[in-house]
Amino acid sequence: RRPDLAPPVGRAERQQFQRLLVWLVANVYPTFTFADYPERWASDAPEQLKKNVIEYRKSLYIWLNSQLTAEPYAFGEQLTLVDCYLCTMRTWGPGHEWFQDNAQNISAIADAVCQLPKLQEVLKRNEII
Repeated sequence: RRPDLAPPVGRAERQQFQRLLVWLVANVYPTFTFADYPERWASDAPEQLKKNVIEYRKSLYIWLNSQLTAEPYAFGEQLTLVDCYLCTMRTWGPGHEWFQDNAQNISAIADAVCQLPKLQEVLKRNEII
């Protein structure tokens, strides 16, 4: 258990934290299932499905970016699990450069997480930095 990776119970940020955490799992994660294995879902047009899903994923990231402020983390000074997810997810498609150009809040939050000395070893080991 790591209660320190979530805003405290009773604070408004806690509801937004839980909402975004569920939103990421319910909306963004499934796009990888379809884009990574498009032939399972559209055997007659796998490349078109992959392209469409990747564009849809980008639209999800743009919406998510609009919900965030990098101060330096998603919920201010406190590092949360959402910040760690964003740092990891930035390494997946569409990649660092796209986030830097199109989702600056996500990119800035991920950069802030990458600067944390206590996470450097695990981030390097997982090729995130």
